[in-house]
Amino acid sequence: MAVTAQHVQVLRLAGVWKSFDGVDALKGVTFEARAGEIHALLGENGAGKSTLMAIAAGSLEPDRGTIELNGEPVSGASPLAVRQRGLSIAYQHPALIPDLTVAENIAMWLPAQLRAAAQAGQAGQAGQGAEAWARSQLPRVGCTAALGQRVGSLSVVQRQLLEVAKSLAADPSVLILDEPTASLGAEETEVLFAELQAPVRQMFRRCGLLDRVGENRVFPTVDDGVQDYLDRHRRPVMPASPSG
Repeated sequence: MAVTAQHVQVLRLAGVWKSFDGVDALKGVTFEARAGEIHALLGENGAGKSTLMAIAAGSLEPDRGTIELNGEPVSGASPLAVRQRGLSIAYQHPALIPDLTVAENIAMWLPAQLRAAAQAGQAGQAGQGAEAWARSQLPRVGCTAALGQRVGSLSVVQRQLLEVAKSLAADPSVLILDEPTASLGAEETEVLFAELQAPVRQMFRRCGLLDRVGENRVFPTVDDGVQDYLDRHRRPVMPASPSG
């Protein structure tokens, strides 16, 4: 993933409304994310999480509201145009073409400038060929598929991992994952989370923060992270129910 300067607001959705057949899926939703942050949207089925992310990715047009990507307004943009501007999404139901190979699916997802660099062997490390570069994207998330393998022959788990791998290969400044671990086991999930934390660690190392606060402070436990978020937004934290 692209490493953007800390505190830069990379994604903002403000006052977003969306309805389907008269039923409101989203009602005035506002969401903001800065570079280096990892957010989790929580809600029951039908709460509108996937709808909001589809709007951010350009797959759906909101009825009302505004969207900004890397500080610039986005209006009526297609999914391709949004990808060109630095947002990549891995869908809960992989957006893959079964009759194409793993390599072809990765290439189709890349923004034009990155696809051209990959085909010219200029992406990734200097002198790395297009095939070697594409192959290097798969183990980042634990995908073991071969580049020439047809996607239709892959298992459910490998398809999901490929969906995430191709989204990361686009080198986005904003990465959206729609329930990426739903079909993954504990081992695959651990590999994926480690990859997602890597660019954040890189950014903190550049700022010298890891040396000062330590990695455990930068990447707290889930409970501590939720507590910190709620404290910063001045919302009360409900005490845990007593066991028994």
